Formats: sequence, structure tokens, C-alpha cells
Amino acid sequence: MQDVGYYSGAFPANRGNTLSSVFEFKMKNPRTDSWHGAFTLGSSDVGLRAEGPLSAKSGLMLSVRRSYLQFLFKALALPFLPTYNDVQIKYKHNIDKKNEITFLMLGAYDVAVLNTGENETESQRYILDYLPEQKQWNYTTGLVYKHYKPNSFQTFVLSRNMLDNNAFKYPGNDRSLPIRLQYKSQEIEYKFRFENNIRLEDWKINYGVGLEYVKYNNNTYNVLSLPGGIIDTIDYASAIDFFKYGVFGQISRALLKNRLTLSAGLRMDGNTYTEAMRNPLQQLSPRISASYAITDRLNVNANTGLYYQTPSYTALGFKDTSNQYINRVNNLQFIQCLHYVGGIEYSTGKNARFTLEGFYKKYQNYPQSVVRGISLANEGGNFGVVGNESVRSLSIGRSYGLELFAQQKLYKGFYGIMAITLFRSEFVNANSAEYAPSNWDQRYIVNLTAGKKIKRN
Repeated sequence: MQDVGYYSGAFPANRGNTLSSVFEFKMKNPRTDSWHGAFTLGSSDVGLRAEGPLSAKSGLMLSVRRSYLQFLFKALALPFLPTYNDVQIKYKHNIDKKNEITFLMLGAYDVAVLNTGENETESQRYILDYLPEQKQWNYTTGLVYKHYKPNSFQTFVLSRNMLDNNAFKYPGNDRSLPIRLQYKSQEIEYKFRFENNIRLEDWKINYGVGLEYVKYNNNTYNVLSLPGGIIDTIDYASAIDFFKYGVFGQISRALLKNRLTLSAGLRMDGNTYTEAMRNPLQQLSPRISASYAITDRLNVNANTGLYYQTPSYTALGFKDTSNQYINRVNNLQFIQCLHYVGGIEYSTGKNARFTLEGFYKKYQNYPQSVVRGISLANEGGNFGVVGNESVRSLSIGRSYGLELFAQQKLYKGFYGIMAITLFRSEFVNANSAEYAPSNWDQRYIVNLTAGKKIKRN
């Protein structure tokens, strides 16, 4: 990685289908001077990396990693044992000074099994009772072409990503008994995006279009225990495909001798799955942000925006006992989230910055179970299959709180990131007008990462 950008609000208009936050990962370019390799041994995994030139105009970077986290979890007497593997490839070719092309590939294979011998405590037995065993593999691969002009550059992106997801569960984890859950699904997306970035004196302009073709298939057998001792069996196979499309634009400018920076964006998205989601004008997504420099080191920031996200493919591909896609009949809508964010930012001038932000985020059209009347946000925080049922776009929710963030980029060999968040996350269920804690309602989150670059690398 070269850099990771984080947006808790004021998402750029070219980043769609997201509700709460955006991480923007930027991979470093391969070395072009000579070949270089690295071996990494960590507390949970082992990895290899190599990079170097293939010609005077091109370079290749490759990394692979495998975890041995399952041995650590077993030593800690945890009832689940995950293993992950991943690979990352980047190839970049500079055609000439005005044109470049990049090939990217990310892939992973993950397995999670149960450690059934660890069943002494109530917590261990609870986890063993509900957690399925899983196998997943996925990859993303794509091409990026960029063309540079004196005051602008154009970007063309073509990609394909796929997720193969398997999960199964036996009663009491006894494989001699009839299986309770057998689930297999595949998500496939073909994506195209065009962007044009223009710089005209103090103006920054970005606009573009995006098109996706989605395929999803699902084979599910699931025995559910409902309130009142009712047993419901879900048994179906489905396959759907549809298109997603969107247009976007963003404009920014610095004013008052660069003390005030204003940015405004607009995005529209639609898809062909339901009539409620087909018209992009129904998903008009404006956003605006402002930053004012009180001093050279102290800024006041504020932003607001309305964002939309397609419901999960698990819900879109569900079939009921009448063998119809009931959530298409239910006319599911895009999930909506309205943001209000404000705070202050202080920079030390020595590669360090501190921010304190308050936020309020209001959710609408969140999927809610028809049978149980529970918002999927109030049941979807654990590993498992969520949304494989009849749902309607009825639930509302909110998240609000404060976050203190500190970042020290590399300075005298030290670097670090700290984030402390105090918040509430609540959604309304069908049988109550009151907000109930969601599965993301941890209320207190502390993240700390620090490092020291020592002599002789």
C-alpha cells in the first residue's frame, strides 16, 4: 500500500453505493530500478513480496500471504478457527508521457472451522451453537487506462469481481444429524467507469459515468426456529442478473486567499432490479462540504450529504415457497442515509494531525424481515447468512456520536494512528416505535496502531 484515505462523510461523487464511510486504498507503483524482495513473519501470518522492472517502461509487483491464526485461536481456547490466504498483483506500463495502463488483481481464499472441543463456558457454547462453518474465495481483476493532457486527465476502468460463498451447519455440530444449513452463493460484477478530472486555475472538476452488469446465484437449504415453536424450512435455487448505472459530478474551489475551500457534488444511481430502483432521479444524491482555515494549522470542517446503497444480493436473490423472487414483488428500494458532520482539525506541521468530529447519520428504507418484523441492522452483525428471507424497505435508523482521530506520519522514525469513537447505532423494528440497539452498537471503539522504523532498515 502507498496510502489509505478515509472518508467518514462528504464522499466524493465518484464513489457510489456506500452509506456510512469510504476507505480508498492506493497501491504503490512497482519499482523500476531493480528487483527487490521481502519476507514478512508476523503474529498471525507469513508473507512474501517481490517487485521490479520487466522493461524500461513497465514494472511488476506480486505478494502472497497465508495466516496461521488458527493455531493462535486454538491456543487461546476460542471456539472458531479461521485461516486466510491472499494474493496481490500489480503491473504498470507507461506507454508514453501521456498514456499509461495498469493491471490489478486481488484474490483470497478463506476457511473457518469450529473448534468444538472448546465448549466449557456459556459464551463458547453459544458461539458453537449459532456459528456456521464457512469456505469463501473471491477475486477482483481489472484494467485502468489513463490519458494525460495539460490541464486534465481521463480515466477508463474495466473490471470483474467474484465472490463464491459456502456455509453449512449441523444441529449441535453433529454431522450424523440432518443438516440445518447448507448455503452456496456466487456474486459476479462486471464494471466500467469513465472519469474526467479537470484543473482550471482555482477550480477542480470531476465528472463521469459508471455501468455494471450483475449476476447472482444462490442454493439454500435452511431450517429456521421461529417464535412460538414454529419450524420453517427454506429450500430454493435462484439466479438473477440486472444492470446498475450512475452518473456523477463534483466541483471544488478555494476562496478567500485559500482559507475557505468549498466542494459540491451530485450523483444519481439506478438499477433494473425493481421499478422502485430503476429511475436514477429517485436516487438524487447531493453532497456539500466546507473547510475554513482559522490559522495555518487549525481548520473548521463541515459537510452534509444524502447517500444511497443497493440492498444485499442475498435479499435480491431470495425465492419464497411460491418460487418467485418475493423481494422483487416487495419492490425493494435503495437504502438511504443522510449525513450531518462537523468538527475541527489541527496540524502540528511535523506530519501530525488531530481531528475532533461530531456526526449524526439518519437511515431510511432499511430492509426489515416480513416474518419476524426485525430490522436486518438489528440481526446482521454476526458471521452467517443475513437477508435470505422476505424483506421490505420499512426500517429507519440513526447513528450519532463523537470521534477523536490522531495521525502521525513518518517522523524521526515513528508513525502511528489513534481513533477513539463514542457513539450509538439504533434501528426501529416493526412492533415498536422506539429505537433498539443495532448489531454495530459497540458504543466505545478505540483503535491504536504505531510503528518505529529502526536503523539499517
